[in-house]
Amino acid sequence: MNGINESLCLYRDKEFSLLKVLLGDSILPKSIFIYGNSATGKTLVTKKVIQSSGLQYSSVSCTECFNSKLIYQKILSDAGHSSEKSCSTMMDFCRYLAQCTFALLGQPFCIILDKAERLRKMDCNLLPSFLRLGELTKLDISVLFISELIYEKFVTSSGFYEPIKIHFKNYAKDQLKDIMTYDCPDDFSTDFYKGYVTAIVDVFFHITNNLTELRHLATVNFSKYCEPIVEGEIDKNDYRRLWAKIMPHLKKALQTVYLREVSSVQWETMQEKSNYDKTIKAQVELPYYSKHLLLAAFFASYNPANSDRRFFAKRCVGKMSSRAKRSVKSIKNSDKKFLGPKPFQLDRLMAIFYSIAGEAVSPSANILSQISTLVTLKLLVKCSSDDQIDVPKYKCIVPLELAIAVGKQVEVDVLQYLYDT
Repeated sequence: MNGINESLCLYRDKEFSLLKVLLGDSILPKSIFIYGNSATGKTLVTKKVIQSSGLQYSSVSCTECFNSKLIYQKILSDAGHSSEKSCSTMMDFCRYLAQCTFALLGQPFCIILDKAERLRKMDCNLLPSFLRLGELTKLDISVLFISELIYEKFVTSSGFYEPIKIHFKNYAKDQLKDIMTYDCPDDFSTDFYKGYVTAIVDVFFHITNNLTELRHLATVNFSKYCEPIVEGEIDKNDYRRLWAKIMPHLKKALQTVYLREVSSVQWETMQEKSNYDKTIKAQVELPYYSKHLLLAAFFASYNPANSDRRFFAKRCVGKMSSRAKRSVKSIKNSDKKFLGPKPFQLDRLMAIFYSIAGEAVSPSANILSQISTLVTLKLLVKCSSDDQIDVPKYKCIVPLELAIAVGKQVEVDVLQYLYDT
């Protein structure tokens, strides 16, 4: 792609002119605070103004230089300081600045502190010292803070030097379209790409107006937009049909905004595989007895308690009473599909577990601890309060497909043990 021409500061004429006047004066201002949302051209415009003015400068990213020592070393290195001694204090930094070439020649110097909001978590004297660095060093130095936060978020007490503030507003929708058009690939016309960019901005603008994210979304979905053209299905000038073709994919991509590694096509593939991946995780990660506990919890949640005798009793202990038959019949006649899982007590869970385990499993703390693991994995939900230690209640929230998949791993036919299947 051609990319946006870095020499262009589109729709930033006012801010460019203001910075040009401030930095073109015979004496530089002590500090300038430039703020606005991300991807509004703050750093680009600032560097272009300084470069066009012929000023020496040092640009420091406070994300990369995450402490004061790294900031000092980066600025001194850009200023041409030859000393290999480490600089760890503001006093040493001011002394070393006076030894730099620009200071000895009496030339002006600018320091750009990008992502300046990170200064708030560094040394408490760093921000006020940079605000008055020219005054401290007696040199013609201007410090330009670039931040996404307003200046009031930086001030922690009175007595701070008030810098000159410049606000960069968000780009309007039409401005975003014009800027993104400069990303047009060499193989396509500007008008064609402008139509595609219009679709991207119209769909995603109510989610984000971040230029960087919109450009990324336009890049990852462009191949899908061109797919019907490459296959000869739609003419490249038929914007209406191209719009109708790309719209379903853009709607899916709405769920991946700020997930920089996922495109709309990849998201569609992920959605198709999501249920399969959940099943595989359950099969691989759960220990042997945890699978039996999960199945026991599933049966306890979806089967009525009166049916446990029929499904899980080792041998028949007698005929059911008339009262029990009426209770089971009333439960059977009710439609339980929309009722969801029911809470069950721990003793009922363990009784079903020992029945389906199929072997003599001795009660142990290890078995009981696996119940807490299932709760942590959000396969079970604890329904009772913490003060009810004697009769804790749980609920199983896994879907039927997952329970069947786990049952196959331990040779338990889940459907055979369900009451209404």
